[in-house]
Amino acid sequence: MTDLISEVAKRVASAIKNTIPHPRFGIVSAVDPVNHAVKVRSQPEDIESGWMPYLVGARSGALRSGSPPSMGQHVKVTPIEGDPEHLVASADVHDDIVQAPISPVTGKPAQPGEWLVRAGCGAPPTTTDGRTAGEADENGAWYHLMADAFHAGAGDAALSITNGSIALTVGGSSFTFSDGKLSISGATVETDKDVVASGISLTGHVHGGVKGGDSTTSKPE
Repeated sequence: MTDLISEVAKRVASAIKNTIPHPRFGIVSAVDPVNHAVKVRSQPEDIESGWMPYLVGARSGALRSGSPPSMGQHVKVTPIEGDPEHLVASADVHDDIVQAPISPVTGKPAQPGEWLVRAGCGAPPTTTDGRTAGEADENGAWYHLMADAFHAGAGDAALSITNGSIALTVGGSSFTFSDGKLSISGATVETDKDVVASGISLTGHVHGGVKGGDSTTSKPE
């Protein structure tokens, strides 16, 4: 028993020694979304750390974002001022298992100067429904910010905004609005309210001055 304790102590001491003052790679082993904190198993020793803060994606004044990592995620761990007791998970790392997401618009990962976010990619190494990690759920929400366009969607619904045009598609139907023009394709317009133009009701108006036969027609059937 004494030999076992001694061996564990040596492994811990070795792991601590190697963290000074160098950043390390680790695997997320526990997540606290409330405090935006994680526990990480250092690699290759596989020794679990205590709770440490997880890098904030964006925070400036009143603007904040939150995106806690998934269990099993590959991260970079940095000791603050070389102190192994004060660590921060300072970066996410894509690897052979958890790769960069693919854009539904381009069919490629985000290119330089772009920002792509896809939800529903699943935690590594596999998802509960058998998809490999990083393989996005086809119904998951996403957005892709490019230099000249913004695209977003979820499932079979998508929105695209470009200079002078806004397009919305749902399944086989599309709605496109551009300067002075509105186009609707593959869909019917339904409403349970009357349409009134220049004081004339669409559903209740009568046609006056019709030539031939009676001078006035009845309400439309």
